[in-house]
Amino acid sequence: MNELQQVNEFLSVTGADFIRRVHELQDFLINQMPAEHHTEMPVKHHFAHKTYVREMFSPAGSIVIGKTHRYDHTCIVLTGRAIVYSEHGVKEISAPFTFHSERGAKRLFVVLEDLTFQTVHYAEPDDLAAIEQDLIVPDSEVEQFRKDQNMEI
Repeated sequence: MNELQQVNEFLSVTGADFIRRVHELQDFLINQMPAEHHTEMPVKHHFAHKTYVREMFSPAGSIVIGKTHRYDHTCIVLTGRAIVYSEHGVKEISAPFTFHSERGAKRLFVVLEDLTFQTVHYAEPDDLAAIEQDLIVPDSEVEQFRKDQNMEI
């Protein structure tokens, strides 16, 4: 069984089981994989009136685990193709593709073709640290956040 088949089998669950498993996988990838396999994806930050757009490039072959956000937002795939795992199942997406991401969502992307991806957020300041603190739920707080939001845990 190849690595993609193993990932597919491990993540082929929905709801809270998916959230738990993707966090387990994330912890494994961060703590067990050699540092030379970790890559910071290039990110561009765009600010406009009360809007923050985060744009990320991921090369083919990458595995990207998305952040958990406090608020609904819009996602735009500008280029590329990926398999996307979420608590709602698995879907292949290709550019151009725009979708609504609900608060509390967690996704894992297996990038099949170089991917350029944007998230669009309402944001008051143009201070990136303040924006990220407001928008992103730290991994250690996801379970409590989901309880507080009456989401499945």
